[in-house]
Amino acid sequence: MSKEIRELEERSKKIIENMRPQTIAQYHIKQWLDDNFIMGCARLEYTGKDKAKVMDTVGGVMYVEYKNGEVRECQK
Repeated sequence: MSKEIRELEERSKKIIENMRPQTIAQYHIKQWLDDNFIMGCARLEYTGKDKAKVMDTVGGVMYVEYKNGEVRECQK
């Protein structure tokens, strides 16, 4: 396997790992996204233990946080 392929695989693993919830709050954010968006229409990037950036397919961006048992839109 070439060095370039190994590097690409490592970068891919890091991207996938960032998509997986690491905290309970992140899990709730992921559930909210799955419940409110059609699969493939939005991408999720965790920005903190209880915050995330949601990006849609047309370039829209929304920041959300899990607080007091709810996922809510928040400031960056």
